[in-house]
Amino acid sequence: IVAVVDAWARAWSAQNPALYLSFYADDFAVPDGLSRAAWENQRRNRLNAPEFIQVDVGYAQFELLDNNTIEVSLRQGYTSATSPTNCCVYGVKTVCGKLSEKRQSECLQ
Repeated sequence: IVAVVDAWARAWSAQNPALYLSFYADDFAVPDGLSRAAWENQRRNRLNAPEFIQVDVGYAQFELLDNNTIEVSLRQGYTSATSPTNCCVYGVKTVCGKLSEKRQSECLQ
């Protein structure tokens, strides 16, 4: 899961909307009552707007919720050309990931 979250942060930092959006499951709960299409369009615009974006991730806690779901609490640092005085904004996020059947069998071996 660390590799996946790190890859998500790299896609965000690289300002690669297609790759960034590929990390979100089809059943992702879109925030703010937006449709999935509107949210994706908003994310594309926000990814492409700044001259640069830098996202850093620090891991705080991992919790196995069931045989194929893990919850990760992390600290996210975000800096961009449009951040006030290019300062880093920190936030705490909780991410849930599901293991595919193939990955579950690899983990159990």
